[in-house]
Formats: sequence, structure tokens, C-alpha cells
Amino acid sequence: MAGKTICILGGGSGGIVVANKLKKSLSAEHRIVLVDKLSYHLFNPSLLWLMVGWRQIEDMKRDFSPLKRKGIDFIQAEVSGIDFDKQTVFTNAQNIQYDYLVISLGADIYPERLAGFKEGAYNLYQLSEVIRLRDDLANFKGDKVAVMVSSIPFKCPAAP
Repeated sequence: MAGKTICILGGGSGGIVVANKLKKSLSAEHRIVLVDKLSYHLFNPSLLWLMVGWRQIEDMKRDFSPLKRKGIDFIQAEVSGIDFDKQTVFTNAQNIQYDYLVISLGADIYPERLAGFKEGAYNLYQLSEVIRLRDDLANFKGDKVAVMVSSIPFKCPAAP
């Protein structure tokens, strides 16, 4: 059997686990390609620890370059489209032909859709916002605080 190409879109926890599991369970003739828009994986569950000073950013980030040593190809690119009939992923870096496709791109968030959120709240799913909250908490002298948990669906039910 000729080697197959398995393309994994998304370098979050799901994409990385799939890439590593496939690499361990498939023979070397198969090519595994991981595509992500960032050059590193950010372990998002640690954002809550960063917020309260229990983690540093460098503790939460892992560069994708070690994947190459494992035999997993990494392409830093933004996905612009998929042609399922032609089994092609289109990115801003190159087009990728695949035999099997795993889509693990995570969830997008749109805080601007909630009136006043961007001006008066912190988005716990965005690194820059968590850093801003951490800094504001360090200077917090006391006042009223409101905690909002949105209705389902949202990115991670355990986070808020």
C-alpha cells in the first residue's frame, strides 16, 4: 500500500494529540501534516492560572518545531478553504493534498457581538485579555465585581 497523507488542521490540544497518536500507530510510509496559523501551541487551560499569577506565558507555550523530530510535518499557515472533492486544503502558504483530513480548528469567539463586552469585560479565552485582567487584578483595591457565564454553546464550559 502506498503511503497516505493525513492532514490535521489546528494545533490545539486536539490536533496535537491526533498527530502524535497517528504517528505512533501508523507505519513510516504515511505522512502526517499539522497546519496551524501560529508557530506555537498555547495551552489554553493555563490561561486561568496566568490570570492569578500561577503561571508565566513561557510555561504555557510550546513551539511546533519539535514535531519534525517525531516525523510530523508542520506548516505554519492560515487555512482559507477546503475542496473536499479534490482533497485539497488551501492556505496562505501552500495548497496541501491529503488522503485523510482531520479538522480540529477549535472555536472562534466574537465578544463584539455582546454590547459593552469589549469595553467593560475581560475575555478569558484571549491571551492579551488575560494579561490585562492579571495586571488589573494586581492593582485592584476593591469594588463591585460581576461574573458572567454565557449560555451554551461556549468554548469551554469549565473555564468561566
